[in-house]
Amino acid sequence: MIVAKKWVAAGSTATLLAGGLFLGAPMAAAAPGDAACLQASTQFNAALGLAGIDVTFVNQFEAATAAVVTTAAEYEAIALSLNIDALLADAETTNIAAEDAQVAVELAQVAVSEAQIAADAASAAAAAALVAAGDAQADVDAAVTAVGVAIDASDPVAYPDVATDPAVIAARADLETAEAALVTADAAVVDADSAVVTTGTALAEAGVALDAAATAETAAVEAAIVAAAAADAALNDSSLLAAEANLEAASAEAERLALQLSSDPAVAAELVELFKAFLAACDAGAIGVTPVAPVAPVGVSAPTTSAPGVKGPTGTNKGLNVQTAVTTEDNSPAVALIAALLAVGVAVPVATAARMRRLERAQR
Repeated sequence: MIVAKKWVAAGSTATLLAGGLFLGAPMAAAAPGDAACLQASTQFNAALGLAGIDVTFVNQFEAATAAVVTTAAEYEAIALSLNIDALLADAETTNIAAEDAQVAVELAQVAVSEAQIAADAASAAAAAALVAAGDAQADVDAAVTAVGVAIDASDPVAYPDVATDPAVIAARADLETAEAALVTADAAVVDADSAVVTTGTALAEAGVALDAAATAETAAVEAAIVAAAAADAALNDSSLLAAEANLEAASAEAERLALQLSSDPAVAAELVELFKAFLAACDAGAIGVTPVAPVAPVGVSAPTTSAPGVKGPTGTNKGLNVQTAVTTEDNSPAVALIAALLAVGVAVPVATAARMRRLERAQR
């Protein structure tokens, strides 16, 4: 869990600090060759004290972070036994399926509406085609009558052959035109009737698809409800709720202790630099760099004389922003400080740790 991962690093740092960095006030005469280490440790311990970090705090913080990790492990174990992850995944999957089924129903409803519009339009077109065909038939009937009238009115003296009478010729031409229009109108009726059949079939198919989508939606929603109920039941299991409460309480205690640390980024940056100087002074290979001069912490006066081989303090390093130099699971400056100290301290080799212990024994 994220909450546990966040405190693993913090607890590891607390262990590191408690195990070798709180060396106490150095003796007046250190072991040969350890003067630089004593000076650096004095400055670092003084700065830690100003930041609210002492042995008591570190022990409390280590215990608090260990409690977070322990309760998180207990929560994870119970969640695993209840199959929480699978139940939540199933609830999520079935919920998505139900949403997709609802969308499918909406799309099917749109398809039915569009098919109904098309079917209505086809029916209207078929009706109009029938009217047009009726009008075309009436025009043909009128043209036939007109031809008969023209023949009856033809002058046999002037037009022994009635077919040569211009009026008869014109009437017959009108009849041919009317007959051609009737053919076209009849064809339009056939096409319109075909469209009615086609759109009617499409409407029926859309209705079937809508019914199927609605049935699928019902099944999907029911499955989602069942899966959600199973997940809710597991999430509300009394043992899981108790473990969650214990985890939240342990996390709250760790947060409370972390808030006691200095939240000033400048102080945090100085602590990190003093830590580096301390490691470098105790062992040049501890962090892979040449020993650097200890930096006087805020509110702590630097020694007036430098230890052999170590330059005097040169001021603070304002350029290091611990919150950007170290990534944590929390935006808290205090947690960022702890993680930053860990990022530097984890590079301490066994030889340096042994030398720290020798220095600690020499001060007792």
